[in-house]
Amino acid sequence: MAGTAGCEPLHLACRADHRLAGQAGVTIGQLADERFVEVPHGWTARLLSDAAFAGEAIPRRVVCEVGDWELFLELVSAGVGIGFAPVGLQYPVLTAPDSVLRLIPVEGVRLERHIYLILPSVGETSPAARRFAEQLLRVHPADS
Repeated sequence: MAGTAGCEPLHLACRADHRLAGQAGVTIGQLADERFVEVPHGWTARLLSDAAFAGEAIPRRVVCEVGDWELFLELVSAGVGIGFAPVGLQYPVLTAPDSVLRLIPVEGVRLERHIYLILPSVGETSPAARRFAEQLLRVHPADS
C-alpha cells in the first residue's frame, strides 16, 4: 500500500455585508460574540474550531449545527451566522459570480484539515486511481 496526503485550510465564511468581510485576515479574538453555524462534533472542522476558541479561552455561540457543507454555506449566506469552511468547497452558493459569501483567512491559529489517500502498490493501482491521487495533490498539496 502507498499513501499520500494533502492539506486544506479552513477560512472564515461570512456574508459580504458582515463587519469583517472586507478584511484580509481575522483572528479568533475578533470573532467573540459572533453567531456560528457549525458542523457536528467529531468532524475535523469542528475539532479544529473548538480547539481554536478553547486555546484563546473565548466562548462561542453555536446557533445551528448541520452535517452538510452545502447547507452550511446556505445558512451562512442567509445570515444565520458565520463559520469555518474548507477553501476547496466548490458549491454554487460559494462559487457563483453573484455569491454573497466571502472566505477570509484566519490568522494566529492553524486551521487546516489533512486529507489522506491510501492506494495499492504502484503496480496494482489503476490508472484512474493514480490520476485521482495526482488531482488531489494538485488541488490540496501536502505540507512540506
